[in-house]
Amino acid sequence: MSALTRWEWGTYALSALLVLSSLIVLPVVRTVDPVLACTLNHSGDATLQARFNGRSVDLARTADPWGRPWRTRRYSLYSLGPDGVDGDGHGDDVDIGTMFEEHLAPYLTPKWVLARPRLTLIQAGLVLALWTLLTHQAARAARARWGVEILRAAPMAATPAAAGVLWVSGLPYFDHYIAEAGVGGLVQLPASVAISLSWALLCYLPALAWRLSRPRTEATLT
Repeated sequence: MSALTRWEWGTYALSALLVLSSLIVLPVVRTVDPVLACTLNHSGDATLQARFNGRSVDLARTADPWGRPWRTRRYSLYSLGPDGVDGDGHGDDVDIGTMFEEHLAPYLTPKWVLARPRLTLIQAGLVLALWTLLTHQAARAARARWGVEILRAAPMAATPAAAGVLWVSGLPYFDHYIAEAGVGGLVQLPASVAISLSWALLCYLPALAWRLSRPRTEATLT
């Protein structure tokens, strides 16, 4: 196997950074963004939905991201936030009634990422490293005829394309929001399908163009 290029060193370093950041992501979020911390803590939690069914008491029995019990004010619940000081829902206190209204993360991030941010970072780091390893030889291969290069570009674009498709497919009510906005086109495809196909094409075409730019002798990248 030939020596690693600067780009490959960079991707391996990024994959290691993603894995290591999984160790500190939750403490950092709890410190700098209390609203997001509560969102991460209870995303995908069935007890969170209980509030909308008039059974907030279920959530009241759980702990907030700082390990403290939720407080009750009128008909809503709130967390005391990082400082643990009861501000009666003010200051750094986080009111669960407005938690999702004040943060874009639940609308722009798949539920499986919000529910397991540490696991997501670890998986992303490992997949990035594996993708870089598997495309090592394909990146260096001498340019061949069009048919070969069309096939060769596919695995190089597969991982970033799949990541984008999984991200969009995991957004709850995405198609509903787009439909309500009145956004349409000549081809009436669901927004999640159209964006996924566009992203896959956006990943594939640069990979194909890059492969076609390779010399006909084995490439030595820097």
